[in-house]
This record gives sequence, C-alpha cells and structure tokens, in this order.
Amino acid sequence: MLANSRVRKAMLVGTGSVLLLLFAVWQDTPAQPPGVGQTRTIRGTIDRFTTAKKGEVDGCYLDDGTWVHWPPHLEERFKAIVARGDRIEATGRWERGKKGETKFEAQSVVNLRTDKSVLFDYRAGAAPPAAAGTNREERLRALERQLEGLLREIKELRRAR
Repeated sequence: MLANSRVRKAMLVGTGSVLLLLFAVWQDTPAQPPGVGQTRTIRGTIDRFTTAKKGEVDGCYLDDGTWVHWPPHLEERFKAIVARGDRIEATGRWERGKKGETKFEAQSVVNLRTDKSVLFDYRAGAAPPAAAGTNREERLRALERQLEGLLREIKELRRAR
C-alpha cells in the first residue's frame, strides 16, 4: 500500500510538472497576426518613416500604428513616391519579426494622392502578388493605377523636353 501511494505521488508530481512546462511554453509562444502569410491590401496615412541599421529608409508607420516594411535597398524607389502625410495602399503579407514584432511586409505601395507606385518582389522565386492570392479585381485596379501613373509621367517627361 505504501509503495502504491508513492507511485501515485510520483505520477501526480510528474504530470503536474509536464503540464506546468507546457503552459509556460505556450505562454512564451508569440501569437501570429491575423492572416499571416496571406496576401492582403491595407490603407493608411504615413505618420513617420523607419530606418535600417545603416540609416536607409526601410518602412513607415501608418496613422493607425501599422508598421509597413520594405527592403532597405529599395529606399530610393520609395522615397521617390511617398512622403510623410501621404495616404498609401500597400499589398503584401503580415509577418512576425525576429523580436516578435508584427509588421506588414510590402510587395507594392501606391501613393493614393499621386497614383505613383512601386511594385516589387524581393524574395527569390516568389510569385507576384496576384499569384499569391490577391483578389483579381484589386490586382487589376492596382495595375490600372500604375499604368495611369506611368502615362502621366511620360506626358510630363515629353513636356519637359
């Protein structure tokens, strides 16, 4: 009987320890933002820009607190089309950063005031946003905006001759 009660105590302590460990691990696992990995389109007004380690502009915060990120080596392309206070539309994916922060990794950005845009996909072998699941109509609208912006730019350049 004594051995039986020792076995029960050992089993209870062991089970309790395992449950406590599982709970601790579960608590430390960061939750993924909604729609992680799925292509989404967001809109907002640029509140401020973010910089990478070497000082390159690598993203912005929107007025609602959303962090929009792009690769630092594309700084010039973005600085050419957006400024603080501009309303933008970004297509991309929600991701969790190395430090657990949530960011929107942009694949395209459209300045809704000027209709100028940057469309890129910096990941090797990645499908363009439309192939990654963007709504067909959204993608068509984005391409039409890009075309309109390019046609406007061509007219401006021809006038400047």
